Amino acid sequence: MAPENYRIVPDKVIPFLEKELKSASKDGDSHRMLVYIRALGLLNHPAILKVYEPYLEYERNSTEFQRLAIIVALQKLGFYYPKLTRALYYNVYGNSAERYEVRAAAIFGIMRTYPDSVLLQRMAETANVESSKHISAAIRTALESCAELDHPEDREFADDCEAARQILHFDEEDREGYQFSRTTIQDWISDEMNLAYKMQSSHVGSEDSLIPKSMFLRITKNLGGYKNRWNDYHAMVSSVDELFTLTRNIYKREVKEKKYQPVGKGAGKFSIDQIEDMLNLQTDEREEIEGEFESRLGNSGHRGHPRAPEGTQGHPRAPEDF
Repeated sequence: MAPENYRIVPDKVIPFLEKELKSASKDGDSHRMLVYIRALGLLNHPAILKVYEPYLEYERNSTEFQRLAIIVALQKLGFYYPKLTRALYYNVYGNSAERYEVRAAAIFGIMRTYPDSVLLQRMAETANVESSKHISAAIRTALESCAELDHPEDREFADDCEAARQILHFDEEDREGYQFSRTTIQDWISDEMNLAYKMQSSHVGSEDSLIPKSMFLRITKNLGGYKNRWNDYHAMVSSVDELFTLTRNIYKREVKEKKYQPVGKGAGKFSIDQIEDMLNLQTDEREEIEGEFESRLGNSGHRGHPRAPEGTQGHPRAPEDF
């Protein structure tokens, strides 16, 4: 984490990354945007909020997935600066014009900042009239699970969540299924070892599949009040259906090229792409897939893999494109 008074970060590093992010947005380069979004988030400096805001407020070009990546990139900043980050999370969540994927991720972020009872009850009230089942499910599951937390540090927060849960109006038959967005926060305590673990598992549901399009898992170890180990994992894709289509096309193309591999004299003279060009074959254009995977084990650092494969327009070129 960069200290707030470490001037090289706000004076040099952040302006440089902001300039590169703006350039990538102007060029429509999703891969570069995802890289710079994540790089800014890893700085854990409050100044990154002003860099992100124009994209979250539609002042600069950004896709739904890129805005989702911004919300996810703020996770650790929310731990060190919960009030600042919570304000941004709440603005995104409260924007009914925003896509449900981004709003749901903002709800997951809000719950990690330990909001007060007033905010929790306000969220419960809006969940009762929320038109998106993804958002109402995210709020309901968050309040229900947090109300069951047992650790002494979380006792007041759990009581606040229980009070907010009482405001929810849900009949059992009207409860949202697992295909909708949700988050669950649980803890396990060993008094003998003075040890506790807390886990938050969340997912954002898909519109084109029963499989979630984004999944998040965080496990925190609390040893005698010292939170000394975080395990973080997340995987996101802009469309599950398009991902399956891409994978299927890659497999078909590999089989096709092997099946029609020319042998003997003149072998390899024309590729499948060249034959299609000569015959002027038209292929269906598919939307570009954006994806991101990251894992962090304890203090081992981050392993991030943002992806926006160029080969998703028409036929993908190779498996390594994604």
